[in-house]
Amino acid sequence: MSLVSARRLGVLLTSATAVVLLGLSSPVAAAAAPTAPAAPPPGKPLVTTDVKPPTQPVTKRPPTAPGQVDQGVRTIKRNADGSYSMSVYSPAPGVTDQDLYRRLKARGVRDLVNPSQAVTTFDDGSCAWGTSTTAACPRVEWARNGHSHPQIYFNDHTSAAWPVDAAVAKWNQAEGVDSWYRWNSCPNVAGSHCVHVYSANYGETGTVGVTHLQWTGDYFSDGQVSIELNDFYNITAARHRKSTCHELGHALGLGHSSSSGSCMISGAYETLYPDSNDYNLLHDLYQG
Repeated sequence: MSLVSARRLGVLLTSATAVVLLGLSSPVAAAAAPTAPAAPPPGKPLVTTDVKPPTQPVTKRPPTAPGQVDQGVRTIKRNADGSYSMSVYSPAPGVTDQDLYRRLKARGVRDLVNPSQAVTTFDDGSCAWGTSTTAACPRVEWARNGHSHPQIYFNDHTSAAWPVDAAVAKWNQAEGVDSWYRWNSCPNVAGSHCVHVYSANYGETGTVGVTHLQWTGDYFSDGQVSIELNDFYNITAARHRKSTCHELGHALGLGHSSSSGSCMISGAYETLYPDSNDYNLLHDLYQG
């Protein structure tokens, strides 16, 4: 496995480490999806209007890339059909990346990347904008499928604690990709994509959220990108909002940010929204 192939997975690994990771055959097992009630709980919108809000201004690319960015705890696998699978885990409060790595390993989760090796190097800036990075490098995006912008419907199956609709509205301010909210259903819109967002009491897993990604070539695979948010932990409303924003950003193709001003930063921050670098990187990803 060459270094270029390892970077295809969005992490900087030695050739030997990459061979070991990709040699593991067991797929990442996602938790069973809970069934959401037909009617939304209080605070969740039943009817939404697909109107694009004013987008964030696009600025000139910063002169330097962020160098090395910690991409946290993740699993990575190359599947038999040539596609790639990645699950990105967000630690619960009080849980470090190394703690979470040990817990997942003890549970038998395979294809884990040690957090000390989950570092992406951005030497040419193609996978970064300022402090923001893409989930994989070379980068992966959603297909347009005949639309001027990719149409992403976030299908909300979560409890009232998770403000999915508000987070979707903020991400929809990105130029170049359209993010829409739906409660418990995805519309039959030709060429659109559906990302299911679940919540349940998954127990003391050490994770407050996880995003599952799969792609072939340069494009995410329809029906193979989903988010799970854990109701087990007693976290603040701000942390609910930050975690929701964070996982949706992964589903759009972003990795972690090194800025405490972005919801894409990993760890115990309560930053509620994307920042200008996140918006600019999405514009570059989908319009560049």
